[in-house]
Amino acid sequence: MSQLRKRHHNDGLRKICGCGRRNWSKCPHDWHFNFTWRKTPYRFSLDRHLGRKLTGKTEAETAAENLRITIRAGKFGDQQPQVAALTLRQLVTLYGERTQKVREQDSVEVLFATVLPRPAGGELVFGDWPVADITTDTVERFREVRSVRRTVVRPGEWKPRIAGGVVAANRHLSFLRASFNWAIRMGYLERTPFKRGTEAVVKMTPEMTRRRRLEPGEYERLVGACAPHVRLIVEAALETACRVGELLSLQWMQVRQTPHPHLFLPAAKTKTKRDRTVHVSPRLQAILEILRTDAAGAARSPDAYVFGNLLGQRYESIDHAFIGACQRAGIAGLHFHDLRREAASRWLEGGLPLNAIQALLGHTTLSQTSTYLGIDQAGTYEALRKFWAASQIASPTRNELARNCIAGRNNAPQSASIGSTVGQETTINIERNRSDNDRIGTENRSVDGSIPPLATINFFPVTDFAIRS
Repeated sequence: MSQLRKRHHNDGLRKICGCGRRNWSKCPHDWHFNFTWRKTPYRFSLDRHLGRKLTGKTEAETAAENLRITIRAGKFGDQQPQVAALTLRQLVTLYGERTQKVREQDSVEVLFATVLPRPAGGELVFGDWPVADITTDTVERFREVRSVRRTVVRPGEWKPRIAGGVVAANRHLSFLRASFNWAIRMGYLERTPFKRGTEAVVKMTPEMTRRRRLEPGEYERLVGACAPHVRLIVEAALETACRVGELLSLQWMQVRQTPHPHLFLPAAKTKTKRDRTVHVSPRLQAILEILRTDAAGAARSPDAYVFGNLLGQRYESIDHAFIGACQRAGIAGLHFHDLRREAASRWLEGGLPLNAIQALLGHTTLSQTSTYLGIDQAGTYEALRKFWAASQIASPTRNELARNCIAGRNNAPQSASIGSTVGQETTINIERNRSDNDRIGTENRSVDGSIPPLATINFFPVTDFAIRS
């Protein structure tokens, strides 16, 4: 008889994560406390309850034992943190729980772990700072530290990545400002370090608008260098302008066919926390047909992920796979999010109204959409070409323009001799420029011939006549 596997006893202290027991002392997740006294369970995050990050198992065991003593003595809850003693970690955690507007856990932990110098000397991680001690200068020091770009390796990852920078600092400052404003509205605080009276004293650092798009030939090289599953996601991004997280979290239950093929993105899966509908193009429809069945030919279940693995399980990230594809393709400076801009810019160049693009992207304002797009010179000319073709305004011929110029000269109060001279010079100018205009006419003609060549319009007689008259 096989011996049953022995269950681990955690003594009421554990971590709820997928890192494994051996990695608990190093992983960044919270320690969780579980204790029952006189049929009353006490279960909560130990880090959140203490308002600070526990650095190791020994510290967590000590804090847990102190809590058990307090609970047995019937004093639990008598010494909860007061408003005046709130730390930044407690404030941000409370703001996230009440408003459900929290950033990714890794980003929040980076905010809390940023080390700042104390006014009285020494250093302290920002999450342990008392809210009452945070001044405008503290926020500015935080901005200085976070604005420096550096290479880091996050827990659970083996490849380094670039962290920090102006954009990262602005996002953290915006999140902190919202947390302080909420605390003032709820009565927890009376002031915010971001304002003095009605004047904003902490402002966001201006950011350079990113305009990166696919250059000629880059699309072919990119899809050729991508792994099969990454290529499908890249194709879908160019067809839908969806964010990478929206595509990775897409399930078959979100693929709708009525009243027309479209993808339904619920608020829980979008950045703006609003429902969004993405229409399915014919090319995307073909991609979905490829992915709709598994290797055995059976239809995928509704809860399977569209762009998942062979078992329909979700890919957590394709960052490294996409970076590797760009390197193999010889493409520099391209982010996956740039594909979203590429798709939206193509819509704009194709004549789609700006407000329709705003709805498809899920932006809240038109100004955000217009700043986001990056139409190139070829796209600008193509849009004007379609406008010129649609306007159907006939361009005057060379002889008509000359007659109009002569008619205007005849109506002018000038002598006949002068008029005859001007008319002769006008005819001479027309003939003089005929060969030049005919030579460059083919360069100005559009591809489909819908725009008359500029050689049919002779501007020089008008200019010459206007000058001489």
